[in-house]
Amino acid sequence: MKDSLTLAVGAILLWSTASAGATKPKEQVFTGTREQVFEAALTAARQNYVIGYVDDKHFLIDFEQGGGMLHGEIMYNAVVGPEKDGKVTVSLNYQGKKGKPIGGNLAGHFFDRVAEALAAEQGASSNK
Repeated sequence: MKDSLTLAVGAILLWSTASAGATKPKEQVFTGTREQVFEAALTAARQNYVIGYVDDKHFLIDFEQGGGMLHGEIMYNAVVGPEKDGKVTVSLNYQGKKGKPIGGNLAGHFFDRVAEALAAEQGASSNK
């Protein structure tokens, strides 16, 4: 009985440590103004995810990766940080899940889509 209790407590501690490490925000740096990067992040979110909330004043976007019959939804928020030397950091924060989500690299896909939207936006403004 004592061994099984110790094993259960150890498993819970291991699980909580692993899940805490998995929830660290993922970040990527982009070149441009804070407004340009926020607009690119908003475009990427609108085209690929379900937006729940947008805060223009604080440069915050809440969105979900939609669920389906076989998988649940994963909720995130993206925060566009202040500009420093022409560079802006976008932080992607895991907010939770509904259902049983299937794994994937949403952060990598989101950052790629932000970069594409930013390049398209900067290309369009240079053509004017």
